[in-house]
Amino acid sequence: MKRLWPLLLLTLAACALQPDGSFRPYTYADSEVAIHRAFDPYGPVVAAKARRVANCESGLWPYSGIGSYYQGIFQLGEHIVAIHAYGGQRFDPYQNALAARDLYVTRGYSWSAWPVCGRV
Repeated sequence: MKRLWPLLLLTLAACALQPDGSFRPYTYADSEVAIHRAFDPYGPVVAAKARRVANCESGLWPYSGIGSYYQGIFQLGEHIVAIHAYGGQRFDPYQNALAARDLYVTRGYSWSAWPVCGRV
């Protein structure tokens, strides 16, 4: 039971704050919306590719990688989200997708940051 507390705390910390002050966990639908918000400006082909990469990396589950180094829908390291100034909350699919978009752009519009899933 003691081992479950850190997981519970991480899960609660990674919930979305609602306008009424309540919390709710992020969902697969949040991941879909986040990917489209971040990548749609680059066209439908890029947005579709981003969805395939995220699906390959995490199955679009916002809490993917809990307890490991790479986390979130794009399986980003903490340093990537922190560098791109999105608050460092990798379980927030919106922050994760924005950091992934910036990584994609800074790598010359390349999916090379995802050596396996970037090929799907």
